[in-house]
Amino acid sequence: MASNKVGTDIVSLSASCDSEYLAFALDLDGSLDLQYFRNYFLGVDFEGGDQPEYQFGFRPNGDVWVFDQTINKNNWNDEPAEMDINPVFTEGIIEGRIPRKKYNVPDSFYVFGRVTEGGPTVDFTKWFNIGCIT
Repeated sequence: MASNKVGTDIVSLSASCDSEYLAFALDLDGSLDLQYFRNYFLGVDFEGGDQPEYQFGFRPNGDVWVFDQTINKNNWNDEPAEMDINPVFTEGIIEGRIPRKKYNVPDSFYVFGRVTEGGPTVDFTKWFNIGCIT
């Protein structure tokens, strides 16, 4: 699998992909409780790392959803995400995988990590490029 990792002293995002899945892990350094933040997001941008086609959202209570901007470029469509994303929240790490075929994820794309606390949005990683091994 091709992979990459970026982040801050507090949180990092690692991602990899093969022909079937985009796998990811959001890793908190242990000083932050996963329950503290309300929403976690993984953004996937197909072109330049500026406006995601998809943002996959996760909550510690098990909610999973996707904002799909491929349907309407001016409006996010909020819908339940596929259950095979199935993020796992354990000891400061959120891990999951996204089916590439369902979401038309190309062989090269950009990802970023983001959290919100129900108020302002905090981007904790910058966009970085992932190339898939297929």
